[in-house]
Amino acid sequence: MTFWNREPAVCRRVIVRVGKALRPTWWCADLEGQEHPAVEITYDGSMFFIDNEYGVGWRKVTLGQGAPFGPHSRHRSLPDDSVVLREAL
Repeated sequence: MTFWNREPAVCRRVIVRVGKALRPTWWCADLEGQEHPAVEITYDGSMFFIDNEYGVGWRKVTLGQGAPFGPHSRHRSLPDDSVVLREAL
């Protein structure tokens, strides 16, 4: 089962083509156009992506229950215009 803000959410591990960063200093600005592991989260009528390099995003939505605070709370968002290329294994 997967969560966001400690509530059930639909999450899946995916590979995305990283979209355009909102500003050049954003952590993922150098990744624009590249394939990158992510977690796609659908919660409360919205869909968004968080980084899943080294499995950190998946740990947040499973072990950390998507909580805003706690040992698995940190995450790095990816641009909203990132595109899912395929599901990750």
